[in-house]
Amino acid sequence: MRGLFQDAALGSGSLTIFTGESGSGKSRLLHECMKIDAPVEKLRAWCSAAPLAGQDLRSQVKDLPALVKHRPVALLVDDAHLGTPDDRKTLESLACMTQFHRFALVATSSENGENTRWYQRGARCRTVGPLVEEAIELLVRGLLKSHGPVGGDLLREIVRTAEGNPRAAIELAECAVRAPAPQSLVAPSARAKLQEARRLLSSAAYDTLLLCSALGERFDERLIASVSQRPKRAVVAALQEACDADVLSEDGALRGVFFFRHAVVRKAAYLSMISPKRRLLHEHIVRRLTDERGELAAVSLLGYQLDALENHARAAAALTEAASRLVAGRDFAGAADAYERAASRLDVGSIEWFAVTHALVECWEKIGKYSPIIQLVETMRSKPGFGANPKAAQTLSFLFYSYLNECNWDAARSVAEEMTALRGSGASEAATRARLVLAYAYAHGGQRSESARLMQGINARSLRDAESRWRHELASLALDALRKPLGVLLARVDRAAELGRKVGVAAVAYAFTEGVELALCHGDLALAQKYRVRATEFAERNTRGVAKLPQELVKNAARLSLCAGRLADARALLVSNLRWRDSGRYNEAYHAGIGVFVGLRTGDPSMVDAFFDPALLATAVASGDAELCGLLLPGFAEVMCVRGMAGALREVLRTCVERGIVDPHLCIALCAARHAPVEDLDRLEQQVNAWMRAIVTPIGAAHASLVKATLARRRGKLAAVQSFAREAAARYGAAGWRLYEAMSLETAGDLDNAARIYAACGATADATRAADGQRRKLKRAPFGARLTSREREVAGLVARKRSDREIARALSISVRTVHHHVEAVLSKLGVARRTQLLTFPD
Repeated sequence: MRGLFQDAALGSGSLTIFTGESGSGKSRLLHECMKIDAPVEKLRAWCSAAPLAGQDLRSQVKDLPALVKHRPVALLVDDAHLGTPDDRKTLESLACMTQFHRFALVATSSENGENTRWYQRGARCRTVGPLVEEAIELLVRGLLKSHGPVGGDLLREIVRTAEGNPRAAIELAECAVRAPAPQSLVAPSARAKLQEARRLLSSAAYDTLLLCSALGERFDERLIASVSQRPKRAVVAALQEACDADVLSEDGALRGVFFFRHAVVRKAAYLSMISPKRRLLHEHIVRRLTDERGELAAVSLLGYQLDALENHARAAAALTEAASRLVAGRDFAGAADAYERAASRLDVGSIEWFAVTHALVECWEKIGKYSPIIQLVETMRSKPGFGANPKAAQTLSFLFYSYLNECNWDAARSVAEEMTALRGSGASEAATRARLVLAYAYAHGGQRSESARLMQGINARSLRDAESRWRHELASLALDALRKPLGVLLARVDRAAELGRKVGVAAVAYAFTEGVELALCHGDLALAQKYRVRATEFAERNTRGVAKLPQELVKNAARLSLCAGRLADARALLVSNLRWRDSGRYNEAYHAGIGVFVGLRTGDPSMVDAFFDPALLATAVASGDAELCGLLLPGFAEVMCVRGMAGALREVLRTCVERGIVDPHLCIALCAARHAPVEDLDRLEQQVNAWMRAIVTPIGAAHASLVKATLARRRGKLAAVQSFAREAAARYGAAGWRLYEAMSLETAGDLDNAARIYAACGATADATRAADGQRRKLKRAPFGARLTSREREVAGLVARKRSDREIARALSISVRTVHHHVEAVLSKLGVARRTQLLTFPD
């Protein structure tokens, strides 16, 4: 909007329409637009279906034609869809004025407004969509803050019922102040919509609408006909009336399935009936559904109906049955929802509650929802009789893996110790497997001593079950990853795959993914690709669909693409795996590390903004996880430097050096060599030398040479910089690590070859910098830094092909200041010419 106002000041008129449903915040948007500081005269007007004398639109804008002849004007018109025929003519005239005057016309209109033809040509349309649940929750919390703590069922009911509509959320919050009961919240606008429907609909159609409100969120014509005992023709006619009245909608994917357009209206319709009538409807529906227990939808709906009748025991039984059927159909998300509802209807701590919550935890584990697992299982652990539960060991196993995925190793170790104390069938094996998994995690995280301690006392020959033997082999491989030749390690990978055959095809695939990681640690991209193909082949045979396996394969492939310098492939793989980003802090950190690094290299600030989260780095450092620190720091360090977080970065790197956190690719050491305090460099060099003496990986020499070159540059030893950097470049080039080769060449000062390789890798930002003869420490504004609000204004005007003189006039600044802003924008966005800003987003 600021850009449109600036265009008007420079002589370009515009017509912009904001559409959206009632209550979506369009009027508030215009209110905020009036506050924009821009060199235009801003006016506000509105349309009404029945305006008072002198308050029609023409009267409100009568002085506008004379005004636009002398100065730029922006007119903001609210509720254009309510306008009379005369208002429409006025709007058409105003739309024509935008083509000849310094005039910006901005109007709001209902999404389904009838009076919309006037803006069909030459208008820029924007949709004001629903707010995300987090925004609605913040809005409601702010509204109810003065009335005490907000949360629990009341807050969830408001957020769920509002469905992203801010007006509905505000109205429901106001209702909550008067009567804080989730079941009785009715928005006034929804009550008005229901009254309008009652006026428009026939008596039969309105009764059908009330029945629909008792059926639940979705319902089909067959069920309505069965429950109402009316002819199908009459039911269809009633549904058609309700759809024409804009109260119901038909599901586009499921023919014959309907739902209320707004949940607030469904609730208003439901609560408009007296409680005896609601109870009779629910009892009637239950009788009908009891005869249709063969269908899954009927079972799930039966649980809802029984719950409405406060028959919680039968409701929980029906919901549990529905959930078990969903599990059989591998719909774990739907099953988790049903189990969660069933558990809330049972007495906490009862035998039935333990059974349902265990099933719920299993579903959450399948779909990767680790945070709620931790909360629920900790509640289960606090209840008497948990240890005697026959499934206690398995439940604790889920808790153990959840803590690992949340990078809380101490809590995971505590759970593993508790598993050791359990008795019962399979408890001992589960505890041993937990120790082996923890040893594997510590080894991958660079804490070899902890891993070795956990492995002590576990003899592979004494392990009785196949899975324990398989996990012992994987943990041993992780422990020896850098200290044994690759050929020896891959032979053991093949042996682990053979052991995995007795566990399942997923175990074989996991063994081969470990082969990918080992090959990458040793720098052999060809062998890494070979084992990735093997893992993929076995994963495709995994008919049971282990949920985390595809995720692991994508992560392997993304890491392989980065090492090979195929940034476009790494980005595509990362995007394809985004649905796993929220499945625990470990996966979130993995995505963030790759996402920020790729965004910086390719010149994609939006990707950097989407993934940069310093809290992830803090978690990784606190847990001492070398793997995650090594993934996060290469990109995060650059971003932290340009965003005023250099002090925090130095503290992170000092902690890593003091604790000796070293990853297999020396990424932490390389970042420390660049950014750590000078007094820590000697200790860092000693750690790198000690690391080199302990490993046998061929690519390790290249990593160490690049770190030493960077250390030499910090110390001003230019000859050593050249020697170490060219040695690193030669080793990386021989191994096919193209991106790292370019980084080494840039460190050595060979910018021409570095730019060429950067370009081949898709690292456009690095290629541009190297081609311009720029080093990582730029005199200009650094790439990846956030644009200031003024710089965004300047970039937007450049994108509209405005000259520096025009920009200066629009912003009331000097041309010289414009020059400085343009230079900063080009540098921060990683582009060389202002013509490349033509695609800058509005």
